[in-house]
Amino acid sequence: MPLSPFHLHLRRWSTFLFLISGCVGLSLAAAGFDVDTSPQPEKHPPEVPVEGERVSVNPPPMVWRVDERAASYEVELSPDRSFPKDSRLIRVENIPYSFYNYSSPLAAGQWFWRYFVKTADGRLSNPGPVRSFIVPPDAETLPLPTPADLLARMPAHPRVFVTPATLATFRARREGASRDAWESIREKAEAILKGQPPVLPVTRVPLARAEIKHSSVSISQSWKKGDPIRRQVFWLDAKGAAWWTPAFSYKGLSSSATKADVLSLAWLISGDERYAEAARKWLDHVAQFRIDWHLDPQTRAGHDTVVYAYEYGLKAAALAYDRLYDRLTPAERGAVIAHIEYHVESAGTWIRDKSLVHLNYQSSHVQQCMHALLTTVLATAKDSPAIDKWVAYIVPQYVNRIAWTSEDGGYFEGQTYGHKFAMILEGLAAIRTACGIDLFRQPALRNAGRYWLYAMNLNYWFNHWGDNYSLIWPWANPRDAYISGFLAAMTHDPYVKWYADTVLTDPENIPFYYISGQAPAARPPVDIPQARVFPLTGTVTAYDRFYDHQSARVFFRSSPWGSHSHSHADQNGFVIHAGGEILAPDTGYYTYAGDTYHYKWSKATVAHNSMLVNGRGQGNPPDITAKGKITEFFHGGRATFFVGDASQAYEKPLQVFRRAMLFIRPATWVVYDELEADTPASFNWLLNVFQKPDITPDARRIVVAQQAMRLQVDHLLPENVGYTANNNRPFPVKTPGRMWSRITEAFPQPWHIEVTNERAAKDESFLALLQAYRDKDGPREKTTETIATATTTGLRYETVADATATAAAGSRRGQGSGPGVVLFRRHLASTDPIGGASVSADAQAAAVLGQPDAPHDWLLAGGRRLLSAGRVLWESANAVSVAAMFDPPAAAALVRIDGDAGLARLGLPKKPAHIFIAPPDAPAKALPLAFEWDERGEIIFTLPSSSVASSGVSGAATASSVVLWIDPVADLAAPLAPATLAIEDTKGTYSIPLAPAWTETGDVVYFAETVPREPGDYVFGSTDAADAGVATGVEFLVQDHWEPAKTSQDNGSVTGAFREGTWLFVRTAPPVNAVTASPAFTARLVRPFRGQIDNLLRNGNFEEGVPGYPPRGWTLPQTKKDTLGWAEWSQDNPAEGKSCLRFFRDKDARTLVSEPMRLKSGGVYHLHFRARGDVTNASLVVNGARGRSVTVPIKATPGWSEYEAQVELTPGYTTLTIDLPAGDNLNLWVDDIRFGQIHQP
Repeated sequence: MPLSPFHLHLRRWSTFLFLISGCVGLSLAAAGFDVDTSPQPEKHPPEVPVEGERVSVNPPPMVWRVDERAASYEVELSPDRSFPKDSRLIRVENIPYSFYNYSSPLAAGQWFWRYFVKTADGRLSNPGPVRSFIVPPDAETLPLPTPADLLARMPAHPRVFVTPATLATFRARREGASRDAWESIREKAEAILKGQPPVLPVTRVPLARAEIKHSSVSISQSWKKGDPIRRQVFWLDAKGAAWWTPAFSYKGLSSSATKADVLSLAWLISGDERYAEAARKWLDHVAQFRIDWHLDPQTRAGHDTVVYAYEYGLKAAALAYDRLYDRLTPAERGAVIAHIEYHVESAGTWIRDKSLVHLNYQSSHVQQCMHALLTTVLATAKDSPAIDKWVAYIVPQYVNRIAWTSEDGGYFEGQTYGHKFAMILEGLAAIRTACGIDLFRQPALRNAGRYWLYAMNLNYWFNHWGDNYSLIWPWANPRDAYISGFLAAMTHDPYVKWYADTVLTDPENIPFYYISGQAPAARPPVDIPQARVFPLTGTVTAYDRFYDHQSARVFFRSSPWGSHSHSHADQNGFVIHAGGEILAPDTGYYTYAGDTYHYKWSKATVAHNSMLVNGRGQGNPPDITAKGKITEFFHGGRATFFVGDASQAYEKPLQVFRRAMLFIRPATWVVYDELEADTPASFNWLLNVFQKPDITPDARRIVVAQQAMRLQVDHLLPENVGYTANNNRPFPVKTPGRMWSRITEAFPQPWHIEVTNERAAKDESFLALLQAYRDKDGPREKTTETIATATTTGLRYETVADATATAAAGSRRGQGSGPGVVLFRRHLASTDPIGGASVSADAQAAAVLGQPDAPHDWLLAGGRRLLSAGRVLWESANAVSVAAMFDPPAAAALVRIDGDAGLARLGLPKKPAHIFIAPPDAPAKALPLAFEWDERGEIIFTLPSSSVASSGVSGAATASSVVLWIDPVADLAAPLAPATLAIEDTKGTYSIPLAPAWTETGDVVYFAETVPREPGDYVFGSTDAADAGVATGVEFLVQDHWEPAKTSQDNGSVTGAFREGTWLFVRTAPPVNAVTASPAFTARLVRPFRGQIDNLLRNGNFEEGVPGYPPRGWTLPQTKKDTLGWAEWSQDNPAEGKSCLRFFRDKDARTLVSEPMRLKSGGVYHLHFRARGDVTNASLVVNGARGRSVTVPIKATPGWSEYEAQVELTPGYTTLTIDLPAGDNLNLWVDDIRFGQIHQP
């Protein structure tokens, strides 16, 4: 294979080294020994590349089995399996750890690799296993320079986030895309300048006389009796003598370092000398202190000294040093470097020597320490050999692998602990500028934004998957907005930017907010797949209509990471949302890691919608070995199918637990569970809900209510089941002996339902039909036949005759109706044919919707043949997954195919004139497809060959996923013309454009985020003009940004609130001439919002809620106090409407926080509310961005009193909090809170 001169030089040099070492080591060859080939420990990085892997990065990261005898390792790579000693051989020696990334790209093609172990006495092992991998031509080129080269290539200071070469461009952003971020930084810097300058703490005790005792900031849950007291701050005087500063804690030191960080960044952006001089003084101040000087170096290298202590303050000091380098004197630089060396040595010793993070790479707190350390050492590298050695240790680990991530972009630590991804991203951004290695090109980072988009919390009031702070935090984690915004900027992804703009967390962060100014404009997820699998992370997410916040959605987890760390024993668990409600939640509270309640309930399987076997859950104890796997995934547009295998997660007697789910849009799910055990077993099908369920055992039916929504669960198999349901709290929320719990006994216990087979069995099937609907509409489907044969499990259902044709959140234009048949293989991993109710298939699963002889939709998962009423719907040479829709508005049919079908037959109602083939989310790339017509009503064709990039999941969307457009009504290659919205208000008529997009189901959606010049209620419709290009069957969604209750959706026309931040979506068939026609829609003002508060606060009238829980959108921050206090959704004498808030506590202070608002405009905001009760000194506080706030005291009054206030606010993150001070008086009622601007005539 061709090699560049540089590569030839490397290989000749490698061969020279190899021959020399080979001569010297001949006498040692006889002493060779075999390497350890036992399985890699579960908590160590997986061995890569695996045999035959098609790698995505060149050269690929390499990880092998650690060998306890190794003092170092050697690696060989060659394109020849026999590793001949020629110029192609690459041999690298003196590798200190069991992982490696080569320093130059490899030629495309097949490569082989092996490793050797070298002992401390010089013995060299026999070669380890030979494995191959393939480097494709399009693999990302990401070599890792040697440690010496890494340092040599680093730019001068500044080098973290910006370099001397990019400084001018970096500064210019403050006048453009990053203007708002700069204003935030400038205001913080100005506030520091106006504050007190740095001063030494008054109380300083010589170390020799210090009687060090615990304080409120030194004690932690991690501390155990007998451990040294940590988190102590010492000041070093000019002679190097240490003085203990008991009144100046590590938090104070971190705050001082942060001030230096903010000021130095403000100077770097603006060049304002005031900031530079102030930053230099704060940095000089910080450099005089040390953490835990009283401990010897080895003892100092411990938790509470190096993590959950000063690690972020240290990073801030290093960043300030990097920016101010040229402004510091040599003495000042030396003082800062000495400060950083001291703390880096402690942290490095802990992560490397005591924690072995290079092996135990999923250790949460150790990784957290290393994330901060990475940025610290890069900012100060080349100025200290003592720091450089840690660059050589830490940077290669991030290039080799990144904790809690996989190439699918997933993050397995859960939604709340996703906040730690921000720490990782900051370090990777530092590597990008300091080392010139752009790790955002790695698949794990390139796909991470899509994981945030699809799988992370999008303003849900109760969270799922892993440890989380439901009802305590108003978000899944506080960093979602700036994590996703940063990822959108790094990967130029407009859909991720939509998530970043939509999620209700604070986007302001140093440095992300400023760096993220270059992100593209937001685009809602209209024209991308409405479902996605993250197989390496082990999650599936599937939406009805992704952009519609009230549409149905399902989340599923079956993860190879099991229940390790902050993950839970929830393999094969599901969560269902519909109509804005969480009807099948993931329950449990994160009291504290390891507490009895947390460990035996929240983390255990019982709190998740999965399965118990003989009353026992997964993983005893739960850990990474109790894992699951997504084995099948197929998204067909109208329906999504997936399978999880959690067999490995359980102890005996369980042998098999596979769960298959079919999501039929808009809001129906069929759940099939295949269960096998060594001995007859009881199987407990689990469902957790927030309200008491309505269970009808004779009908084998559960109905779950939540506000206006319902979830009906019909258990079809087994035929004999028993039901239990209770909301008993199994354990106290606070474990005796623990310092505190995040929640109190006032937090409600969700209802727990178990559906159990009445007769123990070795081989069991559970089959359930779930459907969500609005209470006023009733269920849509009823089962008419249950299919249970030796090979097939399934059902036939019909549409309820008197059911309103609605989805979970509105009517469906063109939605197919009628009967349906759903079939699964009884044994999902077998090759048995399946059949029942006039449908047969050679597949893992099949569904035929509509009349058997004329279906409007069908789906085949992992099969070759599908027949209905004796007619061939599909037949192919190879097994594929296929879905067809026969009533889309854009074509006679749309057919989605995943996989290489080979020669295929497709049954059609009539002979088509044209067929085009296109990628699933890119109709514009459609090309004609050649086909033959068979008089039996079938087309015969072969798909063009394409490379398949395997995801490891059968049926997962790959490069071979295509859509056939059969007789499309529009020219797919031509871009859609935008629509116009003519807006009529009191000032006249004006127009705005609506961007167009194809959907997966053949509709066109026109959309825009709007700022009407006159906010109010508008009637939306379409023009009657014959040449307007508007097709019949228009569906409007007027999605309010602030109050979900004000979102409106209907066909033909709709009346809804139209104001700043409203997203308008108009869904319709393609125009007759999609290229030249510009569809016209109208909006006519019927009620302006002039002269009144245009309320932006969700649920300020407290009409949304469920019994026992806080009013929807309101959360109670943790207090670490055991005393009770609660925010009750109350119907006790409201001031208006049907409900209000009752907020009470029995002694300690409590705070209630509203759902956050991200204000889009600055100006004067008005607050109005009513209150009553006997609590004295209570208050309602508006907390705006950048320190703006107003506090309204609340008086103790028996009747309702009105309160008003106004405050000048900037755009940004804003909340309302209701504060109850400590005291004896108990109750406060609040109602009718309105917050917003008043629009003048």
